[in-house]
Amino acid sequence: EELERNISWAPYFNIPQSGTEAALLETIHSLPDDKRSLIDLRYGHALAHCLYDLQKCTVVEGGGTSRTGYMVNYKYVVDATGSAGVLRRALNVKMQGPKGIKHIVNVLVKVDLRRVFPSYEKPLMNWVISTPMPGISIHSNLTNRMNAQFVYNPPYEGKEDFTETRINELVSGLIGDSSIPFEVEDLSFWRMDCQIAERYYINQGNVFLVGDSAHRFPPTGGLGMNTGIADAQALAWRLGMVERGQASPMLLAQYGPERRSAALQNSAVSYDNFMRMEQIFRFLGLDMRVATAAAQVKHTLWFIPRPWRENVHRTVAQYAIQRIQSKIEDPNQVVMRNRLQ
Repeated sequence: EELERNISWAPYFNIPQSGTEAALLETIHSLPDDKRSLIDLRYGHALAHCLYDLQKCTVVEGGGTSRTGYMVNYKYVVDATGSAGVLRRALNVKMQGPKGIKHIVNVLVKVDLRRVFPSYEKPLMNWVISTPMPGISIHSNLTNRMNAQFVYNPPYEGKEDFTETRINELVSGLIGDSSIPFEVEDLSFWRMDCQIAERYYINQGNVFLVGDSAHRFPPTGGLGMNTGIADAQALAWRLGMVERGQASPMLLAQYGPERRSAALQNSAVSYDNFMRMEQIFRFLGLDMRVATAAAQVKHTLWFIPRPWRENVHRTVAQYAIQRIQSKIEDPNQVVMRNRLQ
């Protein structure tokens, strides 16, 4: 805590996306009427198609057979559709940089972890090297939610390998106390990339890219969301000045070069942070290629029952982790323990 105070006056804590969105909506609804009237929130709507030359968009409302569509005229359109990049893809704007650095299973867990951690500890993130699989736990608080993450290895592993039984086993191993009850609320899979759009401003139709639609970073360092917020701010003041007649429309063309340059720098830092974390595992003797090899072995044994394949995978993981534990606990490995500390 003393170190944090010396770095910044702001306390460091983790806010889940659901909490951030709730805070933004609360702020919007609390605005004075004259400002609130400038914001038109439409729930349950999706962009279906854009006629960029005519600056018109087709918007779809509802789902299933009850879907209805209508046309919207626009002067500017901002693609803030996240990594899906709906308009970016439609306009064939390419992403540049490495993709598929890692593939992650994301598990949202309802659990009370106050029995696991001492009362004076307020962990935000934990790297757990244990069986059946190493993982990461992310906490906004210890009383009700945990975000658990595990690496998987396509093409040797896929979504079908993460059955309810296996997910429960992984989460229980991450918690480290089988007596603590938990409930898996959501399961998702995502690919870690380090990519940036080749351009942020498409003058054909006045389309702008912001946030994850424009760039995707490894999460190491938390720079993705910060960069996205800065994108929105940099675009908002430019649009405001142009619309008020205080600047030429040429000001909008500066948005892309400025924000893309920032994304290039931040993506390099994020990627370097990720590679440095990999060094810690290599130093401990856990070669991440072992995990890939174990998944590959399990994949080649497709002809035997799934429980047997899971046992093979579990045995390899246990062997690798036991090697690490033996190194740390070995009284002759004083240098290793000191370097870790």
